[in-house]
Amino acid sequence: MNKDERIAQNARILRTLGYAPEVTEAGGIRFKIEGVTCFLMLDDEVAYWSLLYHRFWPIREGQRARVEEAAIAATAGTKVAKVYLAGDDNVTASVELLLPSPEAPPIRRAVATLLYAVSLFKEKMAQ
Repeated sequence: MNKDERIAQNARILRTLGYAPEVTEAGGIRFKIEGVTCFLMLDDEVAYWSLLYHRFWPIREGQRARVEEAAIAATAGTKVAKVYLAGDDNVTASVELLLPSPEAPPIRRAVATLLYAVSLFKEKMAQ
């Protein structure tokens, strides 16, 4: 299965799960989760798959140390999701996988894990 076929297949799976995917010019798939735009990125490597919740938390002045601590805690709390500072002004979360079978990506589970990591981050920031 080539990259274009994998993109089309993942877009179909997202549609069956109730999302409205759009294939971007860069070859990713954009869709909304709970009103927030996420991206599913596929690489030329057949088994690589990445789900991004880009720039979900703006970093305010004087908040960087707390944000770093919350990102580390959220990442440690999920093991497969990463929450990290993307540049100097925002936080991004991702789930990146090497799939044993690109024909059956675990989209539902990856979305749930991504949202869980974001909620862990937000809970830590609220403390």
